[in-house]
Amino acid sequence: MEYIVAALLALALIARITPKSWIALIPAAGAFILLASAAYITKILVAGSLPLYSSWTWSEFMGVSISFHLDGLSAIFGLLITVIGSGVFLYAGGYMKKEPRLGGFYATLLIFTAAMLGMVFSDHTLTFFVFWELTSICSYLLIGTNIESEKARQGARKALFVTAGGGLFLLLSLVASSLAFESLGLSSHDAQHFSTMTSSIQSHPYYLFLLGGFAIAVATKSAQLPFSFWLPKAMAGPTPVSSFLHSATMVKAGILLMAKLFPAFAGHPAWFYLFTSLGLLTSIWGAGLALHQKDLKSMLAYSTISILGSLVLLLGIGTHKALQAMVVLLIAHGLYKAAWFQMVGAIQKATGTKTIAELGGLSRSLPLLTASAILASLSMAGIPLLFGFFAKELMYFTFLGTHWSLLVGGFVGSLLMVGVAYILLIKPFFGSQGTQAENSLDIRLSLPPFIFGLISVAFALVPGVFDQYIANPFIQALSTDAPHMELHYWYGWQVKPLFVLGLSAVTLLSGWLLARHKSKFDKLIGPAAQRPGPEWLFDKTIASIPDLFQKGTRIIQSGSLPVYIKCCLWGLLAIVSWPLIQLAAPDFGLSQLEAIDTLLVLFITVPCGYLMFYQDHIKQVLMLGVIGLGIVVVFALFGAPDLALTQMMVESLSVIFLLFLIREMAPQNSLPSEISWPSLFLTGGLCYAFAQLALSPIQELPRSASMYFLEKSLPDAFGNNVVNVILVDFRALDTFGEVLAVSIAALGVLSIASRIGQRKGVSS
Repeated sequence: MEYIVAALLALALIARITPKSWIALIPAAGAFILLASAAYITKILVAGSLPLYSSWTWSEFMGVSISFHLDGLSAIFGLLITVIGSGVFLYAGGYMKKEPRLGGFYATLLIFTAAMLGMVFSDHTLTFFVFWELTSICSYLLIGTNIESEKARQGARKALFVTAGGGLFLLLSLVASSLAFESLGLSSHDAQHFSTMTSSIQSHPYYLFLLGGFAIAVATKSAQLPFSFWLPKAMAGPTPVSSFLHSATMVKAGILLMAKLFPAFAGHPAWFYLFTSLGLLTSIWGAGLALHQKDLKSMLAYSTISILGSLVLLLGIGTHKALQAMVVLLIAHGLYKAAWFQMVGAIQKATGTKTIAELGGLSRSLPLLTASAILASLSMAGIPLLFGFFAKELMYFTFLGTHWSLLVGGFVGSLLMVGVAYILLIKPFFGSQGTQAENSLDIRLSLPPFIFGLISVAFALVPGVFDQYIANPFIQALSTDAPHMELHYWYGWQVKPLFVLGLSAVTLLSGWLLARHKSKFDKLIGPAAQRPGPEWLFDKTIASIPDLFQKGTRIIQSGSLPVYIKCCLWGLLAIVSWPLIQLAAPDFGLSQLEAIDTLLVLFITVPCGYLMFYQDHIKQVLMLGVIGLGIVVVFALFGAPDLALTQMMVESLSVIFLLFLIREMAPQNSLPSEISWPSLFLTGGLCYAFAQLALSPIQELPRSASMYFLEKSLPDAFGNNVVNVILVDFRALDTFGEVLAVSIAALGVLSIASRIGQRKGVSS
């Protein structure tokens, strides 16, 4: 597993430094590595050698290891990525051959592929998160490949903002879940690995909090409501990117996360109601908007949203039948959607347009592409002998075992998707004459979608192979007690199979009628589609950020020193308030104050009050001196004459310097200033906070340093005054540095003062 990721990263490095004349070999090499990886995974599945583990320490200090775990779940996702990825690299070699900056493009695509496989194989939660975020960064670069296009840049930014924002919730939930599992008795190692998580988490009081964080991560990455808007905008990227990222890889990352969490988190009512509601709404909404679109790529984008909603819905239901439907839909959708994206790119290369109304009659000029479109569309619609048929059948079997609303919603979503499949196939290829192919197509543009269609036919004709080697290992990884799946075209004459078969026929007929009357459907859904939604709110929020921060900067960076000091003090009060509120009210011991203590308190606090309410700078400086004198008396009474002398010197010099400074300022009146209640509250709050801190019975800090200085002052430094010994002996270099800093500042002030004096002399 690790060798696959390493090989892709090594090829990415080679792609970045390869000369332009050799760059055409990179996609071929990428396709070869992915095909070899798919063969390796297939060999393991056939041999039944699962699960496989590999691990090595990444950070011993943090206890993080790169742990790869190949079970049925990761093997099937890995197989999907490698098979479709190999076709995408082959396709990209023909599609991108005349584009600039190919070295960077292929390097990014290879890193993205390695990140996806790393995420699939990762068992450690933090390494999973690292690969998760790496896919977001790479997708941003890939979608914005055409840096000259404003649409591409906007689409890339939206994809990055939404998916990276969801990644923050993922990180928070992963860390919190590890702590929660540890509190339930799991070791720190087991709490940080998906494969060892247990369903005991469902009894934890933080379960709903964790589930909410994971749900946001799933919704942002897999384009669920209300975060679906980024995926259609990401279609501005090159077609190979859309074919890979938005069919089988990045948009399936949220589904992968749900599947990894399924054994531990599924089964709780909150899991069921949250994900079934989210998935059902997204499925219907995405399919409805897909049918409303006017160009092929947008139609595919919204239909992808619909299928992602169906996958979330099935995992939310979580029954054995739902898991069977989910794995079939996962593979079927990956095959036909990758094929369709590639066909749209080929059509645009050949005709210069992807608008449905401008296309028609392509079956005569593009026969191989037509065959691919037939296979992909029939699978998408769920026609027998195509693999998508089993997905639709199993979904209906699943819905019959749940609430009737899910059956109705699933039926509506399915018939809308059938309508989309008909429109994709009929109008461009068999419709009335439209824009014809003016350019011949490179075989690399036509062959991969046809191969994907053949794989779909092969699975449909030999479903037992899919059951044994793909579906059952996948389902067993999620639910060990699940029965073995067996796909059949005919389940007998029982009521339920006959009902499902009839419902499938009604779905196909209704979808065909809906496609025939698309204009009426557009008139019905058009006003709703034009209303402001989550994307409008997102755009407004992003647009308001510069103004918001400019206003914040004007408030915070006002150029006023008092404002800066107040901000710092408010922050300090906010930090200390909550812990101190938890403590009991302090005993101020006012009854034990002696007369001298009372006089000292008044001597210090009365000038403080004057400072708050009067504006005369000279009197304010004098009051500061009085306060300092009071502190000098306190030091003297508590047996620290050296500190008292030092304080006296500092206060005297400060008052003298400030008075000289104020003499140069404009005169101030001595009238009382207006009472600033916020400032008064701030002062009172800080006074109470420090009194609480000083008088509350808080555990003392270790006194080892203090005892060391007391013990060593006389024998080692030959001084009885411990404070002076610390300053001039133990911390002599600190004192020297402070003296040096003050001296430099004094020289700077002297230099400025002398220059000012010289200028005044010249002007006079």
